[in-house]
Amino acid sequence: MTGTSHPVTEHARRLLRDALRRHGTVVLYDPDRHLEEVATSLNSETQVVIFSGSYLAVKLAAEETFCALRGTGPWAEGTLLLYVSATPQPANLNPLEEYERAGTRLSLPLDVLAREALADRMTPGQVNALFEAPVPPDLARLDEYGRQAILDTGALAIVYGSGDPDLILERFITSPELDGAVKFADLAAFLRATLGASGKDTAALRADTWAQAFTLVTSKSSEATEQRARATVLLNRLRHSSAALYAESATQLQDTLTIHPPQPTDTVWLPKQDDLAREAAALALQEGRLDLTRAYLDARSTSFWAARPERLAAWEVLTLVLNVTSLSATVRSELKGTLSHLTQRYVESWHDLDRAARALDTLVDIPAGTQQAVRQARVDYAETLYTMNEALHTAYRKEGFQLPLPAQTRIFLEAVTPAVLDGPTAYLLVDALRYDLGADLASEIRARDGALHVRLEARSAVLPTITPFGMAALLPGAENGLTLGEQGVPVLKDVRLPDLRARTKYLEQAAAELHPEDTTLDKLPKTDAALKKKIDAGVQLLVVRCGDLDTVGEADAAVASAFPVLLREVRDAVLRLLSAGFRQVVVAADHGFLMLEGDAAHLTPTPDGTSVISKRRVWLGAAGAMPAGVISVPASGADLHGEQAAALTLAFPPGRALFKTTGNTRYTHGGPSLQERVVPLITISREAKEPRFIAKRQKTPGTLSAGLQLLPGTTFLSGHVLWTHESGLFNSETATLTVRLECQNPAGDAAVLFTPSSATGEVTLQPNMPLPVMFTAPVASKHWTLRVRDASGAELTVATTLASSQPLAPQSAWQTPAGAPTPSDNILPFLNAVVKQKDMSEQDLDELRRKEGLKRSDLNAFKRYVDALLAAGFNSIALDMNTLPARYRHKE
Repeated sequence: MTGTSHPVTEHARRLLRDALRRHGTVVLYDPDRHLEEVATSLNSETQVVIFSGSYLAVKLAAEETFCALRGTGPWAEGTLLLYVSATPQPANLNPLEEYERAGTRLSLPLDVLAREALADRMTPGQVNALFEAPVPPDLARLDEYGRQAILDTGALAIVYGSGDPDLILERFITSPELDGAVKFADLAAFLRATLGASGKDTAALRADTWAQAFTLVTSKSSEATEQRARATVLLNRLRHSSAALYAESATQLQDTLTIHPPQPTDTVWLPKQDDLAREAAALALQEGRLDLTRAYLDARSTSFWAARPERLAAWEVLTLVLNVTSLSATVRSELKGTLSHLTQRYVESWHDLDRAARALDTLVDIPAGTQQAVRQARVDYAETLYTMNEALHTAYRKEGFQLPLPAQTRIFLEAVTPAVLDGPTAYLLVDALRYDLGADLASEIRARDGALHVRLEARSAVLPTITPFGMAALLPGAENGLTLGEQGVPVLKDVRLPDLRARTKYLEQAAAELHPEDTTLDKLPKTDAALKKKIDAGVQLLVVRCGDLDTVGEADAAVASAFPVLLREVRDAVLRLLSAGFRQVVVAADHGFLMLEGDAAHLTPTPDGTSVISKRRVWLGAAGAMPAGVISVPASGADLHGEQAAALTLAFPPGRALFKTTGNTRYTHGGPSLQERVVPLITISREAKEPRFIAKRQKTPGTLSAGLQLLPGTTFLSGHVLWTHESGLFNSETATLTVRLECQNPAGDAAVLFTPSSATGEVTLQPNMPLPVMFTAPVASKHWTLRVRDASGAELTVATTLASSQPLAPQSAWQTPAGAPTPSDNILPFLNAVVKQKDMSEQDLDELRRKEGLKRSDLNAFKRYVDALLAAGFNSIALDMNTLPARYRHKE
């Protein structure tokens, strides 16, 4: 197109003429009205109908013209152009569809026209730069660029190896060794035409080329010019091909330029612009304009300057601050509702705030200009923790201290025991592995080996959340509950567990049949061969202890910086253990923690009275008056058993506060916050493992108990039979007991066994699992007796045989050990309804609970009843988890 003064306009006109010649009728859509003058300029060559806002009007005008043209003969003698300054209508609503079918539809985007028309004058990159300007060019401006772009690069092309003006500019900047091979006059003319650069010699030309390029791209003007487009292309090329040279020149020249604070979407060319952008992002953060801060950070993620090592740290700090600030705002907005809501939201997403705050705490050298933002983020986190824990304490006062999560005390029974039955198992006890750390560990393991099956669960840690109690809760037999012994020492099966030595000895005895071995993470063999020797030696349970995190935290060292190292060490140990042949690895924690700056911790007085345990986050003793805000509960109300639990009180400071006592003020634990109580359970294996109930073999004949009641207004008798016996903890051999059930009234009338269906009355009892039974009575008798016979017909002794014509009192309907709370009879219909439902919201559960006449305290009483059964020797009480809706499968 060399020689034309309107290259883009002429190209558009030529395309329209070609389309009219081929199709006769052309419907041209031009919503931005760039080509209206081009269309009307063809009036002398074709019939042009202009859209004026009404499709009906343009259709009528087109019909008249179309009919007239059809009467004149072939299309070659008359053509029709419908110019529509709007976007095309959908096919089923398009009033011009018949004209498009008779001819063609045409759309000519301006950027496409420019690339085609100026292909011999400007590179695609230069054209794209024109349209990326704040104010894109119109048709007239594109024609002007076309006229300016006629450059003679012939002589320069020989020296620089290309006739492309952009490549010539780049190679001139980066290859000063070629200066002697080019005529100064040719080079000066070229640079003057392309960038407006000048100079008395080649060195001066090069310096002014840099200056002109930066001046053009940082200009406040929104006008798109060819020189600005060339400067944009040149500097982008130099950023990639000669980053060091670019950075040096930009730094030297920025003081000579007028620099304006950039908007988030502006390209940042100079280091001072990057400084201004970061300052604007920090200011927006302090003012609470988080969306603006996020826009700056998103834009800087691909920025040349933000990615420079010397600047990257400052931007990363702002990213960490934004994460803490935005997550804090989200958590505060959701802090309402029940204990179940608070716990569920923490497990689902609120723990992300702890992770973000932890990342912020790893900072050692905070870059200049970000200190205030970091301080404010830490204050936001501390205030959010206070508000979160105040909401939690309110829920505790209303609902009790039981979190709606599976108990930590059941981990050995439900996770370790099934794993050992499948093969050699490693049991990693990681001190102070908070839930967010556990989630990170699970993610790191998945990232290292995607073929592994990694399952993460949240568990409720025992109170107080200190190591002696948390580690005792992870031992075999803990499912029956911990007893609070003298001097605040946890007790399991009458064994005091004051320290590591006692816990290790207890484990050796309680799991002796597994040949357990105890070691520490730092002493764990580093090779597969050494680990495999343990399996060959008969070790079925390898217990690996890791207390580094708690040790570092309690020492008030840089605990946050220890997190990544610890997680890597545990991750690598898990992978080594599996590689060596261990079938599963179970990772559990004793407690979590709170971590705040020392000046962020509020101190509150300890309760009046004699203390047994007095720490920053928990007080246990014979309490007198409680300071304001302190929340307390009898130790027995926190699922601790024994005389001491009934006599002593647990007290916790308000919110995130600490008691005025000795100890660390930055890293603390012992209290009931979600950060301290919600702990992870991670199971890792090479094969998918499903939870299952562990059947236990009878070692003694055991005992039988039974219950029976007449359903009011019916002839149905409902009850249960339970066979209870002691069993080996790890024996997978299943024993059953077949018995015959008989139900008679004093007159000798026999009721028929209806459920389970059995013509002979024979049923099979599973050990320690109540069997529901139902009989149909032939007469409306008021008194019935249930007898149980063995295979020989001999009547077996039943601990409790009940008979009544009225609904039985709760203490008769339930086999309640001495001292256990009596659950409501309505609990079974409630549980049964939950099981049958495919899914239930929290609101549905509350409505069902009220319908069955249950209070929240009834549910807590039932849990304590189950715990009492376990403590009384009922070795297992199971609910088929597969029948539960998915959302409830990990809840007790």
